[in-house]
Parts: sequence; C-alpha cells; structure tokens
Amino acid sequence: MRGKVDARPGSWPAFWALGANWDCDELPANRPGATCGVVGWPACGEIDIMEYSGLYDAVGSNVYYTGHRFPRGAFSIQKSKEWYSEYHVYVLDWDPSEIVLSVDS
Repeated sequence: MRGKVDARPGSWPAFWALGANWDCDELPANRPGATCGVVGWPACGEIDIMEYSGLYDAVGSNVYYTGHRFPRGAFSIQKSKEWYSEYHVYVLDWDPSEIVLSVDS
C-alpha cells in the first residue's frame, strides 16, 4: 500500500487483514451473511500492515495470532509530522514459513 498517514491527534488510521472465519461466540451481529465455523489462519488472527496510533504518536505493523493477545510486533516507529505528510510504501510479504512487514524497503 502506498499512502500518507493522518497523524492528527486522536486519529487511528490502519490498513489491515483479518481472517475469514469467526468464532461462533464472537460473530458480530452487524455482518450480514457472515457464518461461523472452523476458524482459519491461526484462530482468525489479524495482520496490521500499517497502523497509526494517535495515542502514542507512532506508526507500526503487528501480527496477532493464536495464543498471543498482544502484538508480536514487526516494527513501531515515531516520526516527525513531516514524515507522516509524505507518501510511504507499506509492504506485507508472506510465504508458508514467515510474514515480513516493512515500510519503504
């Protein structure tokens, strides 16, 4: 993804991927047509390819998966407001053995 980050106080922009299956007890009621069943990619984990936290004034990438409630971070960086106002390329490279998240590599 190539984009700029909205780094205003209180913002929380993100570019992420979520597994396709949902735990039957946690299926959101506002997802028409969604079904529950066998939960896929490690228990329907989440990959944050880019996430900016206005609370911490930092941009980063994280992977959440089975047994790991808190992120197994790929990177988290604090940059100047000028850096956030420029375009950057956020990358997810995935193969059967690893996930690699990077920015401007």
